[in-house]
Formats: sequence, structure tokens, C-alpha cells
Amino acid sequence: MDRQSSSIAVALDHLTLPDTNAFERVGTVLDKAELGIERGMTVLVKPNLLLADSLACSDPLVVAAACAWLKDLGATVYVADSPGFGTAKGVAQAIGLSQELAKIGLTLSSLGRTVWMRANVQDRCVRIPIAERALTCDRILSVPRIKVHRQMLLSLAVKNCFGCIPGLHKAVVHTLYGASRPFFAAYIAALFDLLPPVAALADGTVAMDCVGPSGGRLYPLGLIGASASAEALDHVLTGILGVDQASVPLSCALVQRKARQCQALDYTEPRRLFFPLESPEAWHVTHFRLPKLITTSFAPHRLLVSCIRRIFASHI
Repeated sequence: MDRQSSSIAVALDHLTLPDTNAFERVGTVLDKAELGIERGMTVLVKPNLLLADSLACSDPLVVAAACAWLKDLGATVYVADSPGFGTAKGVAQAIGLSQELAKIGLTLSSLGRTVWMRANVQDRCVRIPIAERALTCDRILSVPRIKVHRQMLLSLAVKNCFGCIPGLHKAVVHTLYGASRPFFAAYIAALFDLLPPVAALADGTVAMDCVGPSGGRLYPLGLIGASASAEALDHVLTGILGVDQASVPLSCALVQRKARQCQALDYTEPRRLFFPLESPEAWHVTHFRLPKLITTSFAPHRLLVSCIRRIFASHI
């Protein structure tokens, strides 16, 4: 297929687990996605480790396959996340990620200390706490589970980067900004802007619908997708799921932020996207149920409970 040299590759393929060729299939998708990752680069692989529930998290096999591909490329790989509940180590152990990483000689890494950055969010100056590991790597590979979200409607590759905010700081951000869905989305868009380049590998081997980011229904999507642009991949996945882009708060926030900064919106133009494997039309998604939107601002007592739970989890 002919394409412009400035077009964005979005590699999509069918994948349902278990599959004896899963590592090879994931590797092919990453090859075709033209991520721009080279030998010697430091890459933070950022799975979704929300809590000790496999469907709420990225599949361990998909994460391990991405890490193996990066290692074969000659990259230095770190795997880390900041769960919403419990510790990354505990969640990774519970869902089998630690075991899969051990097979390829990796362990879960620490996100390091918190670095405070300033950003403009809807004409308001805010401070954003970001894990040092996320700021000092050359690239981030966001590996989300494709799922719905009761506050942001969808949780995809850009939303997954919210886990670059360490530990209790996430609960504090929810407390301060969660009551306003547009502002909270704009905050995540500002966070995304502060990170190194973010590529993405989306795990849709099975997705989650009805309720999310946890407690939802397993939806048999059978999709794996990757792109050097997390925003482009999210845009394409939103279309595949049959969701109106204008109804996704984070999609709108990203567009508005780029407009304010007079930046190009290449990924929203179909002619600028290139599909080296399957086209989006290869998936016929029906009966994918979206959640009823709610706000998730933490009242002070909920924040206190979250703090106590995290302290307890860190000592077991």
C-alpha cells in the first residue's frame, strides 16, 4: 500500500489467547508499527496493573512478549506501574506477570522518586507529580487493557499513562480534580505532554465493557494493536469500538490542548494513518456496552481510607 512518508503506522492484528505463537504475533505487530525504538534506548514498559484482577490488567503474556521484543532489539527494559489498589509487586504476582517476566530474565522495577512538574491546564497552573522513571527513559511503551471507564468512558493507551503518577498522589489528584470530568481529562492530557515519546501496544485479546476500569464484563474482542503514537492508536481503537470520539473526555482534551498549542492533529485525519496489517474494518464490534458516567472525586474520608490501605499493602 502506498503511503506518505509522514503518515502514522497503526498495526492491527487478530489475537485470542491462548495462542502458541503469541510472542511471534505480538512481535510482528510491534515490527510493523514502526515505533522508532533503537538499540541502546531505555524503555519503560507501562502495563495496566490496576488491582489483583486479571481482566482489569494487561495480559501478562502480552506484556512479556513486548518486553522480549524490546530486549531482542537491544533496548534496556524497565517494567513498572502504580496500581490503584495494593502494590505493583502484589498485583503482578497475583495475575501472573511476575512469573512471565522471570521467564525472560526481568523483574518489576520501581518507579523511583516523585518529580514535581508545572503545567497549564485550562488556563490554570497546576503541579503534576510524575515518577522519575517515567521522565528519565527514552521512550514509554504504554500497554493498556482495552476497557471502559466510568469517568473517562474509555481507558486506552493515553489514559494508562495516568499510572506514571506514583502511589498516593493519584488518589490526591482524584480528590482535587476528579469532580470536574473536563478538567480531570485536561490534567491527564497535560501529564501526557510532559512525558517522553509514548508508543503503545493495546491488549484487546479480551476487552472489558459494561463497567470499568474494574468489575466489568469480558468482551471477546480478539485484537492486538500498536503504534508509535499512543494518541493515534487510541483514536483508531475508539472508532473500532463504535464510540463517538466527541463523547470521550480525554480525546476531546487532547484535541483542545493541541489546538491551544497550535500543534497538528495528524492522527485525526484518516489519510495520515497507515495500516500495514489488518484494517479497522476487519473488526465488527456489536453489543459493546459503555458505562454510565460518574465522577470519582475522593471525599476526604475516602482519601484517608486509600492512604491506610496503601500503607498496609506495602507491608504485606
